[in-house]
Amino acid sequence: MRQATAALVLFAAIAAAIPAAADVRYESETQTKFSGMLGTVMKFGGGSKPQLSTVSLQGDEMRTDNDKRSQIIDLDKGAFIDIDHDKKQYTVMTFEELRQKMEAALKEAKQAAAPEPGAKPSDVKVKFKAQVEPLGKTQDIDGHTAEGIRIKLTIEGQDSTGAQGTMLTTSETWLAKDVAGYDEIQAFYKRAAAKWGREWEGAARGWAALAAANPQLAEAMKELQSQSRKLEGTPLLTTTTVDVVGQPAPQPGEQTTEKPAEAAEEKNTESIPLDVKSATGMLGRFGKKKTQEKAKEQQEAQAKEKAATGEPSHLMTSTTRNRNFSTGSLAGDLFAPPAGYKEVKPKD
Repeated sequence: MRQATAALVLFAAIAAAIPAAADVRYESETQTKFSGMLGTVMKFGGGSKPQLSTVSLQGDEMRTDNDKRSQIIDLDKGAFIDIDHDKKQYTVMTFEELRQKMEAALKEAKQAAAPEPGAKPSDVKVKFKAQVEPLGKTQDIDGHTAEGIRIKLTIEGQDSTGAQGTMLTTSETWLAKDVAGYDEIQAFYKRAAAKWGREWEGAARGWAALAAANPQLAEAMKELQSQSRKLEGTPLLTTTTVDVVGQPAPQPGEQTTEKPAEAAEEKNTESIPLDVKSATGMLGRFGKKKTQEKAKEQQEAQAKEKAATGEPSHLMTSTTRNRNFSTGSLAGDLFAPPAGYKEVKPKD
């Protein structure tokens, strides 16, 4: 559900006002790779496998099919329909019910964030920066000429001792303007945003609360949204990386020579701390448990070394590719739960 709402916000920001005219279908593949110990654990557990989905659109109805689940967004009925194929059951949540859940979640978040009576205020200062910039180059993707853009979100924190930390999220997206059918998908998301007018009020109040706590975050996200509206085309390939940098508090007489954000951007962030081949060899000799213990030791040792030098540590890389776009006619019953499936109430 959160992924669906986030997608609506994103595509509404870049959608062009083009009326829907044809049925559309395309495939999407996402692969996420984590570094260090977590990456090793995810690999052994099968969690690093590509996630495949198929998106189908017909008028005011959109369906997304994953491995064992499907979701339908029905603008005419104002509802989300989530289908569990293993259990042969489905749930229906209206836009109004979603609005109520958003407001309840916002209220709970405010209560959780409120300091306890007598508690000492946090001494951590946080800065946010958002940026969208063209890469100034193109590449051929599945026969389409795609232009590259880069989106950066930087979060910097520093406490009263002088210790610093930075998280840098960078997305490189390749957009093509000649993909058949994607205009209809963009238009769908714009109609969805208009249909959801009241529901977005809850999200808007959430941003208002965040702005009150940190105006810099609100300004950064406002700038990101403003620049994103200028983007045109179909996202064929998106690669997102997350890196962190930590620097301990300087000792007396010591000076910091490099800011964490600068280190994160200038140093190589593609290296993975853990040698996976070595981990695989240890698995054969000592078993899975010993491998994970060794990986943890290596991860902690390298993290301490990186923190001392201000060198960035790579957390994860996620790659999403959209392909096989088609505009052939789709069956109308595709946008309803399969016959024989039982409706159940959504979980709270």
